[in-house]
Amino acid sequence: MAGSGPSHVEQHVGQRAGGFGRDAPAQYMPYASGIMKHMDRFHMVGHSPYPLYDQHYAPVEHFGNPYAPRGYSGVHGAPGAHVSNPYTMGTSYQSHMLRQQAKPFSIPRLYGNDSSYRKDHVDSEPQAVEDVSVKRRKPWSRMEKIYKTLDEEDAKRQAHTAFACDLTIDGLSPEEDGLLPPGSNHGLYAYVRNLVLNEWRKDVSSYLWKEDAVSMFGTKEMKAYAVAAWTFLDSLGYINFGVSDAIQEMVKTAKEDKGSVIVIGAGCAGLSAARQLRKKGYKVIVLEGRNRPGGRVHTERMSGPPGSQKEAMTDLGGSILTGIDGNPLAVVCKQMKLPLHEIKSADVPIYLSSGQVADPDLDARVEGVYNKLLTQCDKLRSYVDWTSHMSLNDALETFWESEKRTLRLKTDEEHRLARQLFDWHLANLEFANASLLKDCSLMHWDQDDPHELPGAHCFAPGCNGQWIGKLCQDLPIFYDTIVEKVKRFSDGVRIYTKNKKVFCADAVILTVPLGVLKRDKIAFDPPLSARKKSAIQRIGFGNLNKTIMFFDTPFWDTRYDIFGHINDHQAVRGENFMLYSYAGISGGAQLTALCSGNAAEEHEKRSVAENAAKMLDLLRKIFEPQGVTVPPPYHVICTKWGTDPLVHGAYSSMPVGSIGGDDYDILGESIGGRVFFAGEATNRKFPATMHGAFYTGLWTAANIDAIFSERARSRKPLATMDELHLHASKRQKRNVYTQKMTPEEEASLKNARLHMAFNDPAYPPDDTLGNGQLRAIHGEPNSLFNGYSLLCISLHTRADPAYLVLPKASFEAAKKNPENSSDIIKEIVGQLPDEFTGPQSTILSEFVNSILLKRRSDPKRQTPALLLKQIEQHIH
Repeated sequence: MAGSGPSHVEQHVGQRAGGFGRDAPAQYMPYASGIMKHMDRFHMVGHSPYPLYDQHYAPVEHFGNPYAPRGYSGVHGAPGAHVSNPYTMGTSYQSHMLRQQAKPFSIPRLYGNDSSYRKDHVDSEPQAVEDVSVKRRKPWSRMEKIYKTLDEEDAKRQAHTAFACDLTIDGLSPEEDGLLPPGSNHGLYAYVRNLVLNEWRKDVSSYLWKEDAVSMFGTKEMKAYAVAAWTFLDSLGYINFGVSDAIQEMVKTAKEDKGSVIVIGAGCAGLSAARQLRKKGYKVIVLEGRNRPGGRVHTERMSGPPGSQKEAMTDLGGSILTGIDGNPLAVVCKQMKLPLHEIKSADVPIYLSSGQVADPDLDARVEGVYNKLLTQCDKLRSYVDWTSHMSLNDALETFWESEKRTLRLKTDEEHRLARQLFDWHLANLEFANASLLKDCSLMHWDQDDPHELPGAHCFAPGCNGQWIGKLCQDLPIFYDTIVEKVKRFSDGVRIYTKNKKVFCADAVILTVPLGVLKRDKIAFDPPLSARKKSAIQRIGFGNLNKTIMFFDTPFWDTRYDIFGHINDHQAVRGENFMLYSYAGISGGAQLTALCSGNAAEEHEKRSVAENAAKMLDLLRKIFEPQGVTVPPPYHVICTKWGTDPLVHGAYSSMPVGSIGGDDYDILGESIGGRVFFAGEATNRKFPATMHGAFYTGLWTAANIDAIFSERARSRKPLATMDELHLHASKRQKRNVYTQKMTPEEEASLKNARLHMAFNDPAYPPDDTLGNGQLRAIHGEPNSLFNGYSLLCISLHTRADPAYLVLPKASFEAAKKNPENSSDIIKEIVGQLPDEFTGPQSTILSEFVNSILLKRRSDPKRQTPALLLKQIEQHIH
């Protein structure tokens, strides 16, 4: 911040700092101040939280995971890896486990407090980073190095948990930069932080209070570090989150005294943000355009023949749970005592279009070349000058032509089969990116790979709708409410919906899919900056679809949870290229086929019957030569995410022309401390994943709480304009008349305030019509009532004037026709609900309150004593 005086944070650190305030010992305050400074300077985009403390196995580098792009990856829960807790699996939108790319990492540009940005940074378009050569994360070499300094097994476990949370094991993580005062022992702090983190992970059904965390340590210095560590971990959602009874009680009963927030979208990001904000004491509502929660995480029930009891559940969107050690949704599953099914991946077959299993030797050799090509693409990125605008497809195809000779192919048939196997891998990459490879940026397509979550990959028995439903518990969600406009003011926001409702609050979080923003389906007033609009257009948002079938009994080998299928033609290489077996976890015999790349688009052009026929044809080619009859399915579902009007795609990617992870950061930047963005496309570390979306909800809630905690402003009502009287803020008045008044006295007071608004000589009405019979005061341009007018109508038929609020445009229409103004006004008034008219109208009362409050801050205002005297005279 500019200026030499103390910042607002320093002035109010005693009231902030996550509840330090009065009960925090004085020696802890420097750490509290550091935390708050850090939170104000940056948006809360913490590292990957939430592994569970008891996950131990020997990570292995794998080259051939059959349900990944059959390519190299980082740490992976390979078959045979020891998993000590079956509840600790992670999740990923559309099997993001397939994103086995190596991705360069740079510290996220954090955001939230707009005043902290350098002007040259905000006003200029971002430039692509020149040095983008990939340096793959070698996490376990770093772990082993620090393990040499740790003698206790517990210390190793603590370090592992911090590592799986993407926190620096033996020092400050990027998110903790500036957290501690100069001269602090960063290693000792990290040790304390790891202990506090593990303490909660031992029992995620509990709530770890700050006092309990501090009591774990004996020395004054370690207690101070414990205060800082607990505040950091709790604020960003590394601990004390989820759906446990302890957390749920806080969500349900927390006071609503810290501000009001509207969350747009009831997907992973929206639900996690709403829950965190409720837990922190905010009034929250969620607006969801569909008639269900979950967004792109959608569980559907499939039915058997009429009269039968057969049924199965299926995931139309996000399905596979990835990364048991670093996934917040793994914690949610454990809190729900939800056992997860680890995917069986050993020796998964890949079938040719003829139904035969691909030759294992040729398959292995092609896979080896494919891995080599990815490594060569990695190295190619160091030549920035001539690769910055190259697509991944161009690089892979060029290297394939030169490397395929190493396969020692002898016949045309071997050449054909080798190419088809290679195309299967490319289809898998198109699945991983929800994009055509010709559109993927060679430079940035895998920028998030260093943050791939370690651990096994799982299905959730009964599918993911279970934990989505649990996240919705005790949250007010307005379904079938499509947002069309977001209007920002200096003191709040107003949200306009398709069904003509208007919602008002202190802030809003948009968690809508990137496809909605790309099509300008939500208008912003003021408009989005060119910087943010450019990021929205640069980030890719492609397609992926599924054909799902429910049969009477499994006719496939249920030893395999996944198997592959190779297409004859390159143009449709992604058509039904991979199939998931849900036979053991959905309640019935169910198969799901994936369509990626061009095939995902063609899938949406065909009818359900046509897509079903294609899938049945390939199944019969595979199994009937084995003497197995493939029956017709009971039920078929085909997704169409690309043409879904509330999504327009599957998930985000980095196309040619993008600038890397900075684009995700730019999209996630808040606007004026009022408009916030969350969702998978705002997360540079975990884009295109369910857990990535969930993270951003936690971080955005922390960001809002940090910003709101330093603001002293009036609360705006959280309701639609025609329901405002149900949710009006309860202001504490300072005079006797508002403490214990009869209904008659209260009505008299409201009439007095209306009379004062229209009869103050220092503030004449903004407009008059009909010799003063109709007077109007218009809402201030930057206030909640901008675009509305407060009217006073003097009628011959009654002694007291009538008051009402109506859109300013309606008043302007009457003003243009003064001869018929009374008829126009009467017609408008007849169409208004009662809440907009009369002194008992909460909307009208809020309007006049805003007028009088503004006048009180004006030098021309009357003294409070005189105002009270006028009210007293009017009442008596």
